[in-house]
Amino acid sequence: MIRVYIHGRPQGQDTWSAAPAPNDKFYLNPFLDSRIGEDMNAVMQVDIWQENSYYSYIHRKNVLEKGNRPSAYFAITVCFEKQVCTQVATLYDLLESVYTQLCLNNLIEKVGKQERFLVAQFKEQESLLRQITSVIQQNVDKYIAGTLNTISNKGVDTTKSAIKFYSTVDVDSPQFVTDCNNNRILISPDYSSKDKLPVELKQKISVLESQMQQVEGERNLWQSKAEHQQRENQVLTDKQKQLQEQIQTLQQQVSEIKGELAKQYQFQIEKLQNS
Repeated sequence: MIRVYIHGRPQGQDTWSAAPAPNDKFYLNPFLDSRIGEDMNAVMQVDIWQENSYYSYIHRKNVLEKGNRPSAYFAITVCFEKQVCTQVATLYDLLESVYTQLCLNNLIEKVGKQERFLVAQFKEQESLLRQITSVIQQNVDKYIAGTLNTISNKGVDTTKSAIKFYSTVDVDSPQFVTDCNNNRILISPDYSSKDKLPVELKQKISVLESQMQQVEGERNLWQSKAEHQQRENQVLTDKQKQLQEQIQTLQQQVSEIKGELAKQYQFQIEKLQNS
């Protein structure tokens, strides 16, 4: 069973749900004073509290109330009763799609680099909120429900634990599952992947790779020139050999002609002496 909450500060704190549970308000109320997500375009907060798991997709950075009051926030929270989600990446994508396709321009709008509420209270768009709830429920049933696990760590309260940060590309890993059972988790595409090198090292590697490509290009160019020169040298060698053979042939022909002329010259001398 899941429960869906749309909450935030459109004009003062407000929460809407088609089927709220009485105790969930004690989990949701601290969102008002929280600063989580104010430095990210979007973040998902994951908690286990009172043997339920909570997944909240939050926009807090540069969010304004309808009356332009700053430091507001907008969030969609999905609660799994007595179970945890093992397809968190899918759930993140689902809630992000719901936000961009249904919430944006209906409940909240983009104004330059800021976001501003279009409603003072969520109940102004109740039919839309019921549609959002239905879309989330249908997609959870289709893509996520079959992979839910029962919460094994009874009595855990991650709202009071250390925070672990994850990129969206690292969720659902074995380490992520372990951390979810013991820590509050924050997920955002803006966080660096644990499988990637720090940004500074990546930049250095990028520069070195670029230099290496340039050097390899120059090497290939000179290698091509050397091979071309080698082929030209071989042509010259073959031509030189051919000319040498022609010279030897001509020298032999000249020698033979000289020999024939010498014989003829000697014959004429002898002929004159005998006359």
